[in-house]
Amino acid sequence: MHSTEFSTWFQTKALQQLKQSMQLLEQTINEQMQIYNLECKTPTNKIPQEYLEFQAERCINFFKTNILSELQQACFNKKFITNNKIAIDKPIKLQTGNTLMQRAKISAVTHTLQSLPQLAFLDIETDGTNINTANILQIAIIKPIIDPEYDTLSYLTTWSSYVLPWIGYTEKDNKAYHINHIGDKQLKSALEIEDALIHAVYHLCHSVIVGYNVNQFDIPILKRHCDKYNEPLLYKYSIDLYPTIWKNRKQKLEDAIKAYNLPINSNPHDATADASCCIDLLYEAIDRNELPNNEEDLLELFNSEKNIWQHYKKLKIIEVNSDHKDYSHLLYPTPQSSLKRKLSDLSDISTY
Repeated sequence: MHSTEFSTWFQTKALQQLKQSMQLLEQTINEQMQIYNLECKTPTNKIPQEYLEFQAERCINFFKTNILSELQQACFNKKFITNNKIAIDKPIKLQTGNTLMQRAKISAVTHTLQSLPQLAFLDIETDGTNINTANILQIAIIKPIIDPEYDTLSYLTTWSSYVLPWIGYTEKDNKAYHINHIGDKQLKSALEIEDALIHAVYHLCHSVIVGYNVNQFDIPILKRHCDKYNEPLLYKYSIDLYPTIWKNRKQKLEDAIKAYNLPINSNPHDATADASCCIDLLYEAIDRNELPNNEEDLLELFNSEKNIWQHYKKLKIIEVNSDHKDYSHLLYPTPQSSLKRKLSDLSDISTY
């Protein structure tokens, strides 16, 4: 396997594929226009905008498919390298532990997340589905830290841990082992539940929780455990991607990933992997105008009819934490004029 400088290879192959795609586009348009003019009573050389947008999108998709196919084939017999030609002249946060893929993800969504408060992507794994009895076996929290001046150098902080519900808990007690595969090996390195809650509460404090089915599952279970150990859960409010994406049916996280054509989750039912997928889902939901991209509009959504999905039970997209004093007033009916004033006051609240 020999080394190849990636940018040089990509530029060459991309130009070749783009040329082929454009030639095919030109040929298709010419043929279809000629046939159209033969059938039309008033021939024309003017091409409708809708038709051009359709053909341009097909051309771009053809180019994308071909260049990705070229790259996949090349990776079998080439080792791509990069030449660091341009020195970094910006402040850098080192020792974040972020992989290259994590850096790419946060860079891609930074412009969308900049207008939002501090987010905390949350996922927990449990030994059952009953929110009143399930034990927590794993907690993961991913927080994007956005540098407003140097967005390409933003990073993710991740805290995750396996959790031991009680001393002596074993793989046999995990009724959901066939799903999450959290067994004795993982439990050996697990934090005791009280210690894990202290970490979780710290990382979620004054943040906006984002997750898939968090309002109906993750948060109620986490809050039940926090209440038991007198640990205050002081997040601001939460954004549930489940009712955001599915308006009329029940679907799993992997179905949402497929529906949005996102990279497949290679480690499903691992809390860190599932929380990471929610970063992509949130970006897509905002990009498709299914969610607002700023706090004021998100909190206005909380008080609107659009916040509640009533397919098989009432699910809320935005849920305010009654224990957070700066947001608890939103749980009570408020005149519209007063609501706008209170929303503007929230902009002065510092984030974690």
